Amino acid sequence: MTIVYGVQLGVLVGQLLPTVAAVGVRALGDPDVAPPGVEVPGGWRPWRSYAVQHLRVVGEGGR
Repeated sequence: MTIVYGVQLGVLVGQLLPTVAAVGVRALGDPDVAPPGVEVPGGWRPWRSYAVQHLRVVGEGGR
């Protein structure tokens, strides 16, 4: 997700950055959104958003 559309979307709907990142992944189809506040290794590009989501689900006991 480019910071340009992230900031514009955040201002437009008044949402927090994690919500804007989720919209970037799901609605705009951007697989490389680094969630705000989460350090994601650069080697995970271009799939950072999917990698973080996978780790979140596994950490919660899901598959």
